[in-house]
Amino acid sequence: MVTNFHVIQGASGATVQLADGRKYQAALVGVSPQHDLALLRIGVGLRRPRPVPLGTSADLKVGQKVFAIGNPFGLDWTFTTGIISALNRTLPSESGPDIQQLIQTDAAINPGNSGGRCWTQAGVSSGSTRRSTVPRERRPGSVSLFRSTPSGA
Repeated sequence: MVTNFHVIQGASGATVQLADGRKYQAALVGVSPQHDLALLRIGVGLRRPRPVPLGTSADLKVGQKVFAIGNPFGLDWTFTTGIISALNRTLPSESGPDIQQLIQTDAAINPGNSGGRCWTQAGVSSGSTRRSTVPRERRPGSVSLFRSTPSGA
């Protein structure tokens, strides 16, 4: 499972809940702080969820419709929609190197959405959501971002 590095950073453990309500303890497989990504593994036994088709940044176009699913403000399974506003953005990190290869969208991504998924109309997961960490005084209005798998990865 892919989530954001800043979601699990410093955590002593993680629990993953599937859409059917099943909960699993997750093991950390790897991280990429410069891309704000983390990979978790869960053991689901015989009742495995269907794999999600994954897209890459090469598949995305400015103006393309996207959907974000997450848990903003602790509200489970929230769904928002928007378009791709820009590709290949870089933003400063709160701690560490700049976060690179971000995709900007006007879909509402709020605190608690981080680690959720963005989807295309074709049902392909196009990335992991993250809220902008740029100080409010440096970003007028709403800036929502997500991280897609880079082209060729």
